Amino acid sequence: MDTQPYGEVLDRGESLRLVRSVPVGWLTFCAGEEPQAVPVNFALDGDELVIRSGYGAKLAAAARGAVVALAVSALDTAARTGWSVVVRGPVRLVEDTDPDAGAWLAEPSPWAPGEKEFAVVLRAAEVSGRRLRRPGTGA
Repeated sequence: MDTQPYGEVLDRGESLRLVRSVPVGWLTFCAGEEPQAVPVNFALDGDELVIRSGYGAKLAAAARGAVVALAVSALDTAARTGWSVVVRGPVRLVEDTDPDAGAWLAEPSPWAPGEKEFAVVLRAAEVSGRRLRRPGTGA
């Protein structure tokens, strides 16, 4: 890990460990010419993030193999500490009926209402994370 005066750059392993610690992140992608950022719950399986989806912009991004990003964080605004991680990579579409879909396709259980018969699977090609500390502390 690279240390900076009030923060540190996290390695891939620590970044993915932190990703596992939160239930919801922000998926960012382009829908046509328009950037989108939507909250999603997800499951991390190795180097892949699994996001349940119904029809819509996320599904269209996966169908075309778009490169997307998922951002997660935990911040303490009073203490001015926390961390953030961004996972970037291509997404693909997996249907419930796909014989190559593993048992992981059942997770995560969608928290948004509606039918979610597809999975958008993000391969973690790039992972970057940072941890912020208060000046003058090791925390």
